[in-house]
Amino acid sequence: SPLASYADTFADTEDIAKNYDRYASYYDDLDGGAFASETLGLEKSRRDLLARASGDVLELGVGTGLNLPGYDLRPGGAVRSLTAVDISGGMLAQAKSRADTLGFR
Repeated sequence: SPLASYADTFADTEDIAKNYDRYASYYDDLDGGAFASETLGLEKSRRDLLARASGDVLELGVGTGLNLPGYDLRPGGAVRSLTAVDISGGMLAQAKSRADTLGFR
């Protein structure tokens, strides 16, 4: 039934969030570490893509906020506003800390 399918999806979503919460504190070592950024070229790809962001931006799955430094949020910059969401409270806490360090409001 559709209701049972929804309940299964919701349970899966909760499990996913809990798993991300568990490793939020060291996620950057995996995704933002030397292997990912240098060997796989993720840092260059990230910079190139974020340089194209403009207007009102919605980042789905912000994670720990590794993309945040790449947004041009200066007064008069390309990005007018940034809304960032994630399924994991642990990941959002890391992103909030990064946003605070960057001086975002």
